[in-house]
Amino acid sequence: MFNNGGNMYRTINKIRTLSHTSNQHGKHEKQIEAILKGNGYEETTIKELNFEKQSIKETKYDKSNNKMWYISQPCGSQSFPDFIVGDKFGNVFYLECKSNKKDHIVWNSGMPKNKGIYIFSSGKHNKQTIIMGSDLWTKEEMELQLKIRKLIEETYRPLKNTDHKVEYYGRHMHVDKSPVFGHENRTKRESNVYKFITEKRKCQNS
Repeated sequence: MFNNGGNMYRTINKIRTLSHTSNQHGKHEKQIEAILKGNGYEETTIKELNFEKQSIKETKYDKSNNKMWYISQPCGSQSFPDFIVGDKFGNVFYLECKSNKKDHIVWNSGMPKNKGIYIFSSGKHNKQTIIMGSDLWTKEEMELQLKIRKLIEETYRPLKNTDHKVEYYGRHMHVDKSPVFGHENRTKRESNVYKFITEKRKCQNS
């Protein structure tokens, strides 16, 4: 394993040793927040960092002048990410918690973000793993799901009538049946997270 990613490396390494935690009442997110605090990260706000929500959602922030901080649910409880984190080198990371009593991810409205680090808790295996958003869906899978969304929106648009008091609300949901912890390439996927963290550190030194 790589070992020059500083505090974020050690934080992620600790998460991988955890047993399964459901997210009922936000337990999984609280667990990860406790680990962040335990590794020296201090909670801050978007206002203090002068960050914008839309830019956070689009993972546009890569660097920060502030160090060793985190923001919990910066874009709201139903939006990516669960945490945005700044390490001791000024690098910015996006963490998203996912938990399932089996071993797959149900995407409520959202889709994998390439630069997001996903922390997945598997009830089936009673363990947790880490994975880059870029490793969750193939390019073809992403294109198909986006095509489906577009078809739904195009079908609904001409039927929308502002004169009616009853309005249809459709929420996108994507059920990914692929195993996460039990995936055949799990070890490689975990290594890709460490590589991502390490490469950020190398860029800091270049």
